[in-house]
Amino acid sequence: MATLRRKFTRNKKLHHSVCVVGIILFSVVAGLLTDDLLIGAPTLATGALAMYLAGNGSRNAYIMGVANYILLAFSALNNGLFGIAISYLLIYTPIQIVGFTAWRENSDKRDRVKARKFKFWHAVVIVVVCLVGSFCAGSLLTFIPGQQLAFADATSNVLNLCAEILMMLRFRESWILWLSNDIVDITMWSMVAMRGGNGLMVVIMTAIGLIMDVRGIVNWSKATRRNRRNR
Repeated sequence: MATLRRKFTRNKKLHHSVCVVGIILFSVVAGLLTDDLLIGAPTLATGALAMYLAGNGSRNAYIMGVANYILLAFSALNNGLFGIAISYLLIYTPIQIVGFTAWRENSDKRDRVKARKFKFWHAVVIVVVCLVGSFCAGSLLTFIPGQQLAFADATSNVLNLCAEILMMLRFRESWILWLSNDIVDITMWSMVAMRGGNGLMVVIMTAIGLIMDVRGIVNWSKATRRNRRNR
């Protein structure tokens, strides 16, 4: 039994290493093909790695998250998405630091975060906050000169913020919000790219994010069941 356990551990570490190297290589190749190696490739790599590590319940996801949000803010500023750029720098980047600390204090012996799930009233509150917040933020963004896609920008901001907070609080349902946010983002950044903006790498990153979201939902659902059994 011990031999099988060691073999499983080695295979798991190998799989993890292959995934990390694969993400980095794919990001470099995508950067070369889209002529966006300097900013686009690191943005893609840090974003995909953050989602992959978060799906595993590893707090190292927040280290990648800091780098990713700074790079995303730069891209957003260059494409007139000022609302997203401001929130990336002033809200989401600090949240990564808080989240890293929160997860460190709520991890098991294998350094995996102790995931939990919603009660019904949690879901009601989040839906109302997302709807009202998106409308209010979108209305405010329309007053910024040069602002593009104000309500899509606002919806992305609100969904992203709620998902970040829920993930920091270790809720499985954060992945459902990530999935919703990535659908909005892939639509918004595709429109930016079609208008001639530098959004193609963000579209690719978000498309990978959709896969990571589904993986996160599955992994964190297993984690919540495991945590219930261990109580």
